[in-house]
Amino acid sequence: AARALGFSAQWGIGYDHDTCDTSMYHKGTPWDVYKPRDGDFRVPGAAGDFWLFQWTTRDLLNTSYFAPRVGSTTFSTDADDIKYNGIPRFQMDYYARLLEEYRRNLSHHDVNVFLVHQEDHDSHIHESNRVLEAFVDQVHELETFATMDEIVAWLNCRYAPEEHPCQLIEMNDPLTCHAQMKHASAAGDIPSRFAENESWAREGKANPPHVAYYGSDMLWIFEEGANVPKIFYNYARSGEYEFVEDGEYPTEPIPEIAGLSLDGKRVGNELELRVSFDSSDAVECLPVAVWHESLFGLVEGLTSGRDASGSAVRVWRTERATVVHIVGVQKGRNERVVSITSDD
Repeated sequence: AARALGFSAQWGIGYDHDTCDTSMYHKGTPWDVYKPRDGDFRVPGAAGDFWLFQWTTRDLLNTSYFAPRVGSTTFSTDADDIKYNGIPRFQMDYYARLLEEYRRNLSHHDVNVFLVHQEDHDSHIHESNRVLEAFVDQVHELETFATMDEIVAWLNCRYAPEEHPCQLIEMNDPLTCHAQMKHASAAGDIPSRFAENESWAREGKANPPHVAYYGSDMLWIFEEGANVPKIFYNYARSGEYEFVEDGEYPTEPIPEIAGLSLDGKRVGNELELRVSFDSSDAVECLPVAVWHESLFGLVEGLTSGRDASGSAVRVWRTERATVVHIVGVQKGRNERVVSITSDD
């Protein structure tokens, strides 16, 4: 409908929202700008030049510890969200630190829209306005501010109609006030969910780093040390899932795995990776992560390799993690050899 009316983009997608304010059935969408596929607006990858923008930017790391909609409406760049949850009482540089976590990953991709807004019916709330004023003061010499119209124009210069962006992010926790929030929550000064959530901010300390990816093929998020993702959407299977207007895009089943090992050897310009693990169940595909500091010169970012059958295998590398996409996971033992050829 928006395209038919001549719009080039639409604003208002709620990342990790199963519903909100009687609508926003958006769970399963990416966390940043994307082109929606015809037939299912939650799935990225359509050809063309029409874009969907988030309602506001979310803190992927802290959001992932809470139920859908709860985390994403707590840790967001809607200043009224963080005011209600007490964050500005203890930390006034939260937005600047969150932006820096997204910004430092630009070497893995070349687009990140850090969207900040203030709803008109909240514009009289001085505490929220002060949060936004402080953020602008902290980053105005580092960043380029732009309207959504300007961003759409840039996106359509950068990406041809058949292309779609992707993001690979390794994020440290931008919060520094976990202990204060736990204490205030236990005292009833802010919502009780922070004190009640035992997995979030254990002992009042920062949460572990996370790695996350989305593209037109899939979306996943890992917590440091975990071999399987805590969130996994396989957009390649969108044709198998019925679209429900007031539903969500389904997550993929995630088995338990054990004994994961990733070894490799380099011969000339070819790197051979050997991946092995035991899986509790058979699944169509599964990204698996190994955490370490270095791996045979594998560069950071997204790389494509080939398995023994010649099929393409995606490999992602960040400073801390290597993630390999395994297709056709069997119950029991799984072994794969992935060959990656470098240009030099």
